[in-house]
Amino acid sequence: MVRNEIIYDMIYDTYLTAIGLPPDGSKTVYIYTQTIHGTTQSTQTVLRTIQSTQTIHRTTQSTHRTTQSTQTTHRTIQSTQTIH
Repeated sequence: MVRNEIIYDMIYDTYLTAIGLPPDGSKTVYIYTQTIHGTTQSTQTVLRTIQSTQTIHRTTQSTHRTTQSTQTTHRTIQSTQTIH
């Protein structure tokens, strides 16, 4: 088991060096990864909020148009009743 851990550490150190980080930078990589993950989740939350806001806006516009149509119909009915 210890031998496998040494090999793993060597491979990991080589990988870190290949991407331009110091071999002892595993904590830095972890923190960076967690930061990116958190930012991605925040971005997804913002996008979902924008989509919800757009849906609410479309619903509000539709409701407004329906209200206007109802008012027009009501005025038409009143005008018709006044004529008779």
